[in-house]
Amino acid sequence: MEVEALLPEAGRLTVERLRIEPLGILLELRCTDAAMPCPSCQSLSERVHSRYVRTLGDLPWRGAPVVIHWKVRRFFCDNPDCQRKVFAEQLPALAAKKGRNSRKLNDTLIDIGLECGGEPGSRLAAELGISTSGDTILRRLRSVPLQPDLHPQAIGIDDFAFRKGHNYGTVIVDHESGHVMDILPERSSDSTADWLATQPQVEVVTRDRSMIFANGITAANPQAVQVADRFHLHVNLREAVVRMLDRHHRDVTTAAKAVASRPLPADESVQTAAPPTVSEGAGSSAPVPSLTKEAERTLARRARRLARYEEIVRLHQSGAGARAIARQMKMGRGTVRKFLRAGVFPERAKTHRRRAVDRYVEELRRLWDSGIHKATELYERIRAQGFQGSSSGVTRYVAHWRDPRQRMHVSGPRPKPRSTKATPIRISSNRLSWLLLKPEIDHDADEKRVIEELLATCAHVRIGTNLAKQFKTALASHQPKELWVWTQQVTQDGVPEELQAFAEGLIRDKKSVEAAVSMKWSNGRAEGHVNRIKLIKRKMYGRANFDLLRIRVLGGS
Repeated sequence: MEVEALLPEAGRLTVERLRIEPLGILLELRCTDAAMPCPSCQSLSERVHSRYVRTLGDLPWRGAPVVIHWKVRRFFCDNPDCQRKVFAEQLPALAAKKGRNSRKLNDTLIDIGLECGGEPGSRLAAELGISTSGDTILRRLRSVPLQPDLHPQAIGIDDFAFRKGHNYGTVIVDHESGHVMDILPERSSDSTADWLATQPQVEVVTRDRSMIFANGITAANPQAVQVADRFHLHVNLREAVVRMLDRHHRDVTTAAKAVASRPLPADESVQTAAPPTVSEGAGSSAPVPSLTKEAERTLARRARRLARYEEIVRLHQSGAGARAIARQMKMGRGTVRKFLRAGVFPERAKTHRRRAVDRYVEELRRLWDSGIHKATELYERIRAQGFQGSSSGVTRYVAHWRDPRQRMHVSGPRPKPRSTKATPIRISSNRLSWLLLKPEIDHDADEKRVIEELLATCAHVRIGTNLAKQFKTALASHQPKELWVWTQQVTQDGVPEELQAFAEGLIRDKKSVEAAVSMKWSNGRAEGHVNRIKLIKRKMYGRANFDLLRIRVLGGS
């Protein structure tokens, strides 16, 4: 191993002594240069004034602390014009002036602090054999210079939450290097303009749809090309579809009820077990089973939600606005508007949970129709095709395909017989918007039938869905002309008002939307750094000041 791997400036340093003691390793060094420059006048001096020992902490070796005793020489300055008469030799590669740790140990503590923070960093350092405190690590972090010498041509601007819904900051990213240039303690047009005024060479700025950043960019650099983020255009489109579905909640419920009242197709029909008969001496009716505690809590929550809905409708009919109702009911304005748009009480949709076996339903049905009814054999067949679930999941799934007389021979928990009463499926507006706009999303047969019924019976939803799909196609074409043809179609009569409002927003932000369609830039880098900022905030448990957050974001980028 070369000496340079162990000591910085190995040609200028020599090891006089190395001792292994119970508390660690002691390394005695001295500099071999015959002359040293004066830090004031830079003239070389060979006359030694005196010597003293400087103690430095260094990186541990195999968990054992390492201490350096550096024999420092003091020299006379022989330049008569220099005000300094005596100076001590300095080796910046070994240690900083007046530093108590070696340069390598100091850099290691900074790296630990950037990744872990103060107290977590001190615990990690202790495991590595470095004795330090969280406050020391934070002091090292605050000594790091944070002004990168970058002069980017294309940047991205996005916001991040200090406290979601209350106060936000701004992150600015260099698209060319991928580094964070700066983060600002607020989200405002003035702060954005002030920062951009220091970077007049910027030519392209990507941003979200917020006019806060748009106004700041225009004020500081009106010649810069503003590019709206394509991801946010898709998000805004889906939000418009969700609002449209909220307004047509009655039509969605009607479609679900119509689907539930129809008999299932032959290949999806379910043989249900015959209900237990009541003996002649047992009475005229069977006892009604009592509700579970969870079912009782569910009904109680629904009753409270229904009461709130009825009160909101009553206040609205009496002339109160959404803001006043939200203030009186202590609810969000968005929830109040959603209730008012629905027209009927919006039932909560059940959480849609996909099962591993759902992707193999068609294969299971084919094997079942071919005469294979043993669950273990069915499991082995689909397992060979990549199924990663359990055999019990397959057993439970095919149990309702069996004849009731065969169910007693099925191993595992016996499935509950399905009710003969038609229960409409409930799909939330949020999930329904995904199913309408992205056909490749996995959905079950019930959802598919509800969508077909809704599109067949509700003209507004059908028109809105078709126009939303056309917008996605126009956005992917990279031709701004197709996008503006789409906006002209949306302004016609019979188009849902939510999509008309979305199109009006595109027209107001016409230049940035055209740039989003025709240019390669997007705000993806800024969005990625926003996720990294969220991770850093969670690591610090929300207890750090803005200056420390800025150091960790900029220092780790």
